[in-house]
Amino acid sequence: DTRGGPPSAAAEAQRLGGPRLSKLEKKALKRQKQAAHRLVWRQRAKQAAREQRAAVAAAKAAALAAMSAEERKAHEEKELEERARLYQEKVAQTARIDAAYERGLRVVIDLSYGAQMVDKELTSLGRQLGRCWGANRRGGGAGGL
Repeated sequence: DTRGGPPSAAAEAQRLGGPRLSKLEKKALKRQKQAAHRLVWRQRAKQAAREQRAAVAAAKAAALAAMSAEERKAHEEKELEERARLYQEKVAQTARIDAAYERGLRVVIDLSYGAQMVDKELTSLGRQLGRCWGANRRGGGAGGL
């Protein structure tokens, strides 16, 4: 397998007809391969994101270069207005969250059992908590998480 990088000693022994691997060793080998594959995937994703950002910046620069001075000024004013609107939304959102912490419904999530969870369950739990946090921030009636 070329995706996962160089094979481990256990994988090489298995391939050469060496001793059979236990279930625990097979799981460890699988986790090792997955981690290596994730690393390669992340590097590819980062490179693709860099290329996309560069393409968007080049397209924006080309569009601005093609505009007249008046059009460019109008475009820049429109961008400033959009930034100001987004900033005001963020300020309002933060104010709602602060008010919820002071006066809102208190929500407590018991995570004391996390030590007994396997990696897959911890990952799932983390995603669920992230969705709860995001929904709480976006929602109108925020609670204190």
